[in-house]
Amino acid sequence: MVPAFAGNVARTDAILADGTQPIVDGFVNAFAVPLTTPGQVALIDCGNDPHGGVIKAALAAEQLTVAAIFITHGHADHIGGCAAFAGVPIFALQAEVDAIEGRRAHHSTVAKLSAVKDVGARVTRPLQDDDIVEVDGVAFHVYAVTGHTLGSAVYRARSTVFFGDTAGAKSGGVIAGPVGPFSDDAAVGTQSLHALGKRLAKEQGIVTFAFGHSGAMPADVE
Repeated sequence: MVPAFAGNVARTDAILADGTQPIVDGFVNAFAVPLTTPGQVALIDCGNDPHGGVIKAALAAEQLTVAAIFITHGHADHIGGCAAFAGVPIFALQAEVDAIEGRRAHHSTVAKLSAVKDVGARVTRPLQDDDIVEVDGVAFHVYAVTGHTLGSAVYRARSTVFFGDTAGAKSGGVIAGPVGPFSDDAAVGTQSLHALGKRLAKEQGIVTFAFGHSGAMPADVE
């Protein structure tokens, strides 16, 4: 664990440039993206706690209500709290649905050490690469970035790109690829990340990169 995450940019709950609220939930981050209606947000991932305690407390402190959840991938630390948000629509790539709902195992070294578990998350709307989903006036652009898991997704909303565990921020402004022991195929994940970089370079208005297990960093997609 220590070598895998050594040198990561420190995580904080400082508001991002577009108003997104990072929520530090133990060793993983979730993000509350502001929607058009005041007090409404969409979550990027929903943490590890099956009761959603840390995330719910952070939302309550700002009087925020969750209107949608976008899952980056089906590892338990990113979907464990989804069932705590009953009735909220959940979005994820079609390729990851079976893993999220406990019907398919991941193939990483770490995943093989434990049995497949259904944490109660249910995907309302399966997504495809390059879909654009509008939630309360805010567009969420979907990118398939296979490798960390079969159906790993990256999302762009407002001026932030959310990588989940497909990448991490290292000190010195370096972006690292998916961590090997936790990934189905880290080499494929790195290739997918490079391909994503070429796609993002064509977009305008990206200000921040946000990650599942490190702090955020300024975007540089030139």
